[in-house]
Amino acid sequence: MADETIKIRIAAPPEKNKANKELIKFLAKELKIGTERIKILSGRTEKLKLIKIEDV
Repeated sequence: MADETIKIRIAAPPEKNKANKELIKFLAKELKIGTERIKILSGRTEKLKLIKIEDV
């Protein structure tokens, strides 16, 4: 997007942390890194999230 944010649409429902887990799996696959290197810093229960990706 114009402000350098990335918009990702996840099909998993936002129930029991399923969407967050799916987002982390998606990012890990796209970046070819382990899921343990991706953390949700804020927005765990919101649509807008701040993600930290270690050592990229």
